Amino acid sequence: MPRPSLRISGIVPSGKDGWEVHFAAWTRKEAGEDIIMLSVGDHDFDTPAQTIEACVTAVRASNHHYTPLPGIPRLRKAMAAASTACTGVATNPGQVIA
Repeated sequence: MPRPSLRISGIVPSGKDGWEVHFAAWTRKEAGEDIIMLSVGDHDFDTPAQTIEACVTAVRASNHHYTPLPGIPRLRKAMAAASTACTGVATNPGQVIA
């Protein structure tokens, strides 16, 4: 079973809930401060039409339930191939959690 990186031990809890920090930053941004939100992956561009259509197609095909625990085999295979292509390190689907 994968283990967390040892680097995680260097992260000291701040005592603040992540959402508390997010909403404090959001409030300041709404008040006009030049804030770059790093708490969520909310992009500053419209969602591409191709992405919207892929989501609609998936929902219509009833692909909106929990996946099997090991992940979707086709997705794991694609992610292994992408990892191999990007890193040059041979990755097989059995090494992917998706």
